[in-house]
Amino acid sequence: MGLVLLTNSCKQKGCTNKSALNYNITAQDDDGSCIYCTTTITQAGSISTFLIDNNSTSPHFNQAVAVFNLSEVSKGYNYQSCGSDSCIVSLSIQNLVGQEIVFDYTLFTNFGEVFGFSDIGASQTTRDSVLQQFSTSSISCTQLNNASVSTNGTITYH
Repeated sequence: MGLVLLTNSCKQKGCTNKSALNYNITAQDDDGSCIYCTTTITQAGSISTFLIDNNSTSPHFNQAVAVFNLSEVSKGYNYQSCGSDSCIVSLSIQNLVGQEIVFDYTLFTNFGEVFGFSDIGASQTTRDSVLQQFSTSSISCTQLNNASVSTNGTITYH
């Protein structure tokens, strides 16, 4: 009587990488079908506006003392389960005079008013936090059409 051996050489195929979107816990053989999240960030626009010192007793009267740089990026994902597409608007403020400047401001944009405080050392740039982030069904960010800035009081120089 002969001996017959039966072996099961069929392994479950699928994605075996736990960090993939379609990870298959029962798969024993990776078949190359893994799907991963990717993020695309695209510069969507930028605009700059100057802060003019309008205080007639100031040493920098009628001069641009700071520049406000707004930047807008679109952030998109290759799959909806990876995240929501969004637009992100951020701000940096650059000191244009050789002294520390301190001021409150209101930044006017077509997406609303932003109130803030800035204390910038001589010849420095500050990066404020993200001003606005909003979800969008498409990757078109078109919020930065115009901007202006004014102080909510006086500018102090040190």
